[in-house]
Amino acid sequence: MRYRFIEDHRNEFRVTALCRVLRVPRSGYYRWSNTPPCRRLLDNQRLLTRICALHAATDQNYGALKTWRALRDSGESCGRHRVARLRRAHGIEAKRMRRFRAACAARNNPPQRRTCWIRIFRSLNPIGSGPATLPLCRHGAVGGIWRRCWTCIRDE
Repeated sequence: MRYRFIEDHRNEFRVTALCRVLRVPRSGYYRWSNTPPCRRLLDNQRLLTRICALHAATDQNYGALKTWRALRDSGESCGRHRVARLRRAHGIEAKRMRRFRAACAARNNPPQRRTCWIRIFRSLNPIGSGPATLPLCRHGAVGGIWRRCWTCIRDE
C-alpha cells in the first residue's frame, strides 16, 4: 500500500523523500517496482477480458453462474466464486428481469373481511369475579388479551 502511494506520487516528490516520510526502505520500493506482476494477477486480467466479452455477447443477461458455465464449456478452468468476485469487483452486473405478476388477480378477488378483536381484562375489583369484557374493538384498549369479537363473528 505504501509502495503504491509512492508510485502514484513519484512525479510530484522525490522517491527518497517519500520513502523517508513513509518509513520504508528505498531499496524495498525499487525491488517492488521492478518485480513483474504475479501469474495470478495476469490470469485474472485475462479472465476478466473473457468475462467482459461474454457479458457483451450475451446482452448483459448472464449472471455469475451462467458466465462461469459458459467459460467452463469454452475450456477455461476457473472457479465459480472467482468469476463472481471478478464481476463484483469490476461492477459487471446482469440486467434484472421484472418478475411476472398477474395484474387481474388483485381485481378479481373480493376484499377480505376485517376481523375485529376485543380485549379481555381481569377485573381489578376484588369483589368482582371473572373477566370483564370491554365493548372496544382493536382501537383504544390498553393491556389484556386479544380475543375475537363475537358480534363480528356472528356478522360474518
